[in-house]
Amino acid sequence: MTETGTTERIEKVKQIVSEASKIALGYFGRTTGMLKKDNSIVTQADIEVGKFLTEKLTGSFPGYGIINEECETNNHISDQSESRHIWVIDPIDGTSAFNARLPIWGISVGLLKYSRTDCTNCLRPVLGMIYLPVLDEYYYTDEGIPAYFESPRWGKLQMDLRNAVERPDNEMLICSTSDVHRTLNIDFGGKVRSLGSTSAHFCFVTRGDAVGAITAGYLWDIVMGMAILEKAGGRVVNLDGSTPDITSIEKKPGRYMLAASEQRLPELIKKISLKEIRQ
Repeated sequence: MTETGTTERIEKVKQIVSEASKIALGYFGRTTGMLKKDNSIVTQADIEVGKFLTEKLTGSFPGYGIINEECETNNHISDQSESRHIWVIDPIDGTSAFNARLPIWGISVGLLKYSRTDCTNCLRPVLGMIYLPVLDEYYYTDEGIPAYFESPRWGKLQMDLRNAVERPDNEMLICSTSDVHRTLNIDFGGKVRSLGSTSAHFCFVTRGDAVGAITAGYLWDIVMGMAILEKAGGRVVNLDGSTPDITSIEKKPGRYMLAASEQRLPELIKKISLKEIRQ
């Protein structure tokens, strides 16, 4: 796809996500969460936004597969065997925050692409679109364009972690899942905060306001942020520094992963480790 074609694609996705946000905001502050089989929360907003995104993306991009967190069928990579491109959507990333009327939640769309036509497992994230409606902030990238942060307050800014501003050690921020105190040792001189949305954590790392993020999400939690972060000079790795396998986190949480700039990763890998399990 040419750069012009890519620009048209990301603008179309942005338009679809913007329309979906109106549905989400209509429910915001008026939902009652229900427990799913995995004990995570789902709201009617998740379901309605998911249906809208699936319908619009399928109609706008014929031939692309789609994986929707809130869909019970055809929700595996293997179900999309005829497609070289696969949408991955999280209708509301940060449902617990959304349900609690907290502002850090987003609508997230990612695109996986087979990097070689002769490779069955060569999937890589190529597009990410994350919109935080309450903050009115877009974070996005696609093939042929940089990673952008866009909002009425800040304008449109290209994100590049190679130019990140250094902060005092005690003011550095790591975003994390809410349960890390139970399972991880973190020898870090700054602040560790769970802000409620994995996608938002990726965004804050990519724009340089957090030095890293600890995550252990599903496929639909990771793909969008990974595409944006990698375009800006960052990377997602397992705690041992190895590269996570996209297909291995398709329907179950991946092991803990770190998202950070290339220059920060070696330092963070040394400072974060799993706790020993006492018998």
